[in-house]
Amino acid sequence: RAYDDLEDFTIMKERNNMSREMHDTVGHTLTTSLVELELCKMLGKDNEELMNKLEHISSQVRKGLGDLRMTVRRLKEDLDWEQEIYAIGERLNEYTDIKVKYIVGELTGISTQILRCVYRIIQEGITNGIKHGKATAFMIEVKREEKHLWIEILDNGLGAIAFKQGFGLNAMRERVEALGGTLHFESYKDEGFTIQAQIPLEE
Repeated sequence: RAYDDLEDFTIMKERNNMSREMHDTVGHTLTTSLVELELCKMLGKDNEELMNKLEHISSQVRKGLGDLRMTVRRLKEDLDWEQEIYAIGERLNEYTDIKVKYIVGELTGISTQILRCVYRIIQEGITNGIKHGKATAFMIEVKREEKHLWIEILDNGLGAIAFKQGFGLNAMRERVEALGGTLHFESYKDEGFTIQAQIPLEE
């Protein structure tokens, strides 16, 4: 838990630093540019074509400034963990040859603490599968099962008859057990690696 708290604190601190930097640099530049554009419009009010171009540029700068402010606000808020769960696979699908497929049920109402744990399980499961099993494809299932949340990660990696649980898998187990859940690993040579977790849902 202390590890999770420190990690979350570090992430939030960095996000706050980024938001301040964006506000103080890009935000200041866009605001100054908008003021200068308004001055140009005053000087060129007799030139209709110039006025139209300046108005178009001003509207684009205003839009950029609005988008920046929205991004800064979002950076200061807590992460959307449900969205982050999907983002892991989406980034791999888009930028690498590794394929990730999801089967995810309804996650509405599930606590941030549980969703964050699910994210860490998927993150670590994929990292281990790629690093140790040379996996190129993953199937991820997350679903409600009576009073539990069921998580399963399958990969097409090399598999192993025996394997040693390193820091990543141990940390995964500690996170799951801290929430009252159970974690199971299964692997056979040339048949990939399977991670299964059950986490009780809060009443």
